[in-house]
Amino acid sequence: HREPFAVDVSVGKSDPLYKAHGYHTKVPHLAIVPSILHYTKPGDVVLDGFCGSGMTGVAGQWCGAAPAAYRRELELRWKTEGRPRPEWGARRVILNDLGPAATFISAGYNLPFDVRAFEKEAARLLDDVKADLGWMYETNHKGGKKGQINFTVWSEVFSCPECAGEVVFVEEALNKKTKKTRESFPCPSCKATLNKDRLQHVFEARIDQATKRPWKRIRFVPVLINYSVGKKKYEKTPDDDDRAILRRIEELPLPVEMPTTKFPLAEMYHGSRLGPKGIEAVHHLFLPRPAQVLSALWGRARQVASPDTRRMMLFFLEQGLWTLSLLNRYRPTGYSQVNQFLSGLYYVPSQHAEASPSYVFDGKLSRLGKALSSTHASH
Repeated sequence: HREPFAVDVSVGKSDPLYKAHGYHTKVPHLAIVPSILHYTKPGDVVLDGFCGSGMTGVAGQWCGAAPAAYRRELELRWKTEGRPRPEWGARRVILNDLGPAATFISAGYNLPFDVRAFEKEAARLLDDVKADLGWMYETNHKGGKKGQINFTVWSEVFSCPECAGEVVFVEEALNKKTKKTRESFPCPSCKATLNKDRLQHVFEARIDQATKRPWKRIRFVPVLINYSVGKKKYEKTPDDDDRAILRRIEELPLPVEMPTTKFPLAEMYHGSRLGPKGIEAVHHLFLPRPAQVLSALWGRARQVASPDTRRMMLFFLEQGLWTLSLLNRYRPTGYSQVNQFLSGLYYVPSQHAEASPSYVFDGKLSRLGKALSSTHASH
């Protein structure tokens, strides 16, 4: 018998374990822990039939792995409220969901794996791909030195309704001093006052590498490169060598690992945001460079021998899909250009930040390992 657990729960969303992977209906595990402690005993079975990202499972593990400081804080609060002392110890949680994304994320959060083996294998994978494809992210620096690209800013190209002249959106609309987009700006050709509502999309004819058929997509051009030499960061306008590298990459065949599934645009709530811009299939969301690198990472991760380590490698890499896609916005006032897509929305911005794999994954690897160690330390 248990009395009803009627208490307001207010938990922040800054916990590293909570932030280890996003999900649209995610509840912090720390908001679930008190209920599990109240209604169950160590070793009891807890069923979550609609588990989403698996936070109930994490909470069940946390009941046995919570740090001493958290335990003292909760015990003191319960004592003040007149509740009995909680019985610490892991619960056995059964997680179920119809959504493939949900079960994929839940498995990454909850199934046992060797954290050290994962970190070692992931670091090796990133190093191997950098050794093979690192040339794609090299750029010229002063004095004949080479810099390593962090991210490249691509701008959508429009046409002026007055003179039909070309308007590179970032170059004309972005205020370089304030780093903010101006609501109105002059046409570089005829000086007519423009805003985004007046601009007309410019399309470019391409050959779809998957279907080998003609394909029209809104036109993007690279306008800015953020790169590092040692520990210092710099910015530059793409030069002829940068453009030559991009052309070389574009001539490579589409990797077999890159999905080419067509979007059911007519059935999608946001299909009207993709179709008119020429985005009709999964591979259309990736520029040639990230398509090559992401496919190499994913393909090699799937070849990892250990099933547990392989699962976590894919869990780790999957988090970079949105950032490496055309959905990732360039936000010049942001601290980072990672995860700058609009959550829950298929929106291809006019200012796109194409991040390098090192920029996306290097820091994420160390953070993910530390976060998951709290519940997987014993495995």
